[in-house]
Amino acid sequence: MTLWEMLLAPSISQRKLFEGLGSLDRWLGGPVHKLILVWQKRWRKENVMHRIALQAPEEDEYLLLHIWSTITVWFFAGLLGEIDDWVRFDTAVPEREKRRVLRFYRECLQRHQYARDGDGRHYLAKNPNFAPKIDTLFEWFPDARFIYLARNPLDMIPSSYNIFVSKWDSRDTDRALRPVRWALLGLRVAPQGDFKM
Repeated sequence: MTLWEMLLAPSISQRKLFEGLGSLDRWLGGPVHKLILVWQKRWRKENVMHRIALQAPEEDEYLLLHIWSTITVWFFAGLLGEIDDWVRFDTAVPEREKRRVLRFYRECLQRHQYARDGDGRHYLAKNPNFAPKIDTLFEWFPDARFIYLARNPLDMIPSSYNIFVSKWDSRDTDRALRPVRWALLGLRVAPQGDFKM
């Protein structure tokens, strides 16, 4: 699923609306498309982690932004106290909430397949933040196959930390990111004193 489909058009009617607006833009010579390309170029310069473009595939966990049920919301909003249950989704999130999240996700995937004319192709999702949901995902998608890539924590923690440094650089970065350091290390309460990473 592409980024624009996730962020702007999780429903079929929204998708049709944006496809119609895209056709109108092309008919007018593409002024909006050119503006988006300039914006994406600037965005790429600021984002050193990986290529991001509205037309490019992206982690479909961003669908869950629509229902405020993703780790991404809490990290980027700085609400680190809200993360604990979401990083232990299978064991910590109540069953009713799991059903709400997975029902929404499954329905988004069904709409996506329908919009693509049900062409019978396999659906591939790359979601590092879905690792805590593996058991629940398997219950909802029993015919799915999962590939779990394990990263060395000595590589993963600095990489994740750098994401937040780049996103939070408009604040008092050292003070603001101190809780992130501890959240990434899996500690609920930081010890007394300063910690350098």
